Amino acid sequence: MAKATTLTEAGIKRLSTALQGQRTDKPDRLAPGLFIRVNDKGRKSWMVHFRVKGRQGKLAIGTWPAMGVGEARKKARWAREQAKTGIHPRIARETEEAAKRRASGERLDAVAEMYLEAAKAGKLLGARKQPVTLETAKGRESRMKRLILPELGLRPLKELTAIEISEFLARVEADEGPVDRCLQDIRLVYKFATARGLFHGIPPTSGLSNRQAPSKTSRALEDFELRTMWYAADDYGYPFGPATRLLMLTGQRRDEIGDAKWSDIDWERRLLIVPASRSKNRKGDHEVPLCDSAMAIIEKTKQVCKDLRLDSAYIFTNTGETPASGWSKASVRLDRYIRARLAGLSDEEHAVLVLKGKFEAKVSRQKKALTEKLDSVDLPHWRFHDLRHTVVTRMRNGEENEDGETTYAVPLDVVQQVVNHELTAGVTAAYDHGDIEKRYRLRKREALEWWGRKLMSIVLQDKNAGNVLSLRGA
Repeated sequence: MAKATTLTEAGIKRLSTALQGQRTDKPDRLAPGLFIRVNDKGRKSWMVHFRVKGRQGKLAIGTWPAMGVGEARKKARWAREQAKTGIHPRIARETEEAAKRRASGERLDAVAEMYLEAAKAGKLLGARKQPVTLETAKGRESRMKRLILPELGLRPLKELTAIEISEFLARVEADEGPVDRCLQDIRLVYKFATARGLFHGIPPTSGLSNRQAPSKTSRALEDFELRTMWYAADDYGYPFGPATRLLMLTGQRRDEIGDAKWSDIDWERRLLIVPASRSKNRKGDHEVPLCDSAMAIIEKTKQVCKDLRLDSAYIFTNTGETPASGWSKASVRLDRYIRARLAGLSDEEHAVLVLKGKFEAKVSRQKKALTEKLDSVDLPHWRFHDLRHTVVTRMRNGEENEDGETTYAVPLDVVQQVVNHELTAGVTAAYDHGDIEKRYRLRKREALEWWGRKLMSIVLQDKNAGNVLSLRGA
């Protein structure tokens, strides 16, 4: 084990992922026995060494960043104190949790806390039979603490009624809050309680239905949107500009592109390899064939990183140490670049639009007029995920002749493999144990190369088709 140092949040954040098949341990100087373990997937877990009745032991007490340094030190000291008295910390922890449940009468807040701890530790499965992600667990925790627990937290699970929950949901709905999400969170707590033997019977959520009508938020983008977005991405620049163009060309999930590493690129075979650990499907590594345009973006990005002296493992990064973050803000900024192109703003006008600080006051009237001009642009709402819908839709629509008849379309199973969805045929899912990636490699490449050519034909349409190509050297 490495030499003990004073662990800090910033220092832990900088710890690099262990080599394949290995793990690294970093002990803490201020809490004897405490160390943080980093595995080859980048997961960082708190561990503590102790000795019980002469026998050495080790216990996992949490994961970072869900558990911070201060809390980890407290738990490590507690564990070693228990060990000194001859009680194994694991048994002591289970005894305390049981006492806490008995004291609380299995109240909603106590069970919800246990549920959230298990979710953040990756011990609960989601809809795809995969561990609930930390991001999802934090979202549920936020709703619990902001909305659910302040009103219902002190109620015992066995006494909470459907009427109480329905009235609570009505108040959330009146405030235009996430009413259906709250109902789902309460259901999940009861499901957890039942699985842990903390609740028996029919949950009060049984029979309650969603209150919000399902809304279709995703769509396929039109030609003029694709064309303008392509050039607006160039206006944006690194890292989100080239990342957006790759999303347009490949149809992959946002984080499968945004979190990509240079080591994921197979230059010889012109592939991006999305490892199973970062793939939503998670049935193995996912190969993304790169067409000529995609390879050009990768190569240009490599040169940009070299010019910026970014020696990072990640292709797209803000910090050099982590993958690019801030996609929500990036979509707002990219939307502004798109509107600026559609509105025909010049370089000088766009510079005025983004002015900040003391210079902003001097051009406030002009900036207000330009902002109103952007707001007047008729551009439907879009999301990065719409690019995925667009690729699937365009591949299925394929090519048409003059009579509007389809002459070529990418087969459904190939489209599913391109975007890394499970094959829908039941017999395939149940009985096919072959190498799917090898089987579809050439067909996926054919489909993505077709789409690459199609997208470039849209991007390079006649200049008279719109004003976007005449701006800023496009």
